[in-house]
Amino acid sequence: MTPGMGLWCVMEDLLLAVLVGLMAIGLSLALWSAMVRVSPRCRALHAQWARAVLRRRYVAGQIGCGEFWHRMSQYPQYPQE
Repeated sequence: MTPGMGLWCVMEDLLLAVLVGLMAIGLSLALWSAMVRVSPRCRALHAQWARAVLRRRYVAGQIGCGEFWHRMSQYPQYPQE
């Protein structure tokens, strides 16, 4: 075994750990997006969150009135449980 082999093994293990971590993040995002599309409760929570973000952006002056109402219409209000 040459002196540089230990460093190469560490680098290889580190790269593998980063790739596995990125795959785990991607999988969790995919599962979350599927859950939001399927579950009525998750869909309602997402719409509530999105509407709150739009209100904050409108109050802060980041978006105009027309864009605000256009985007708000894309997130229907679900009845409260």
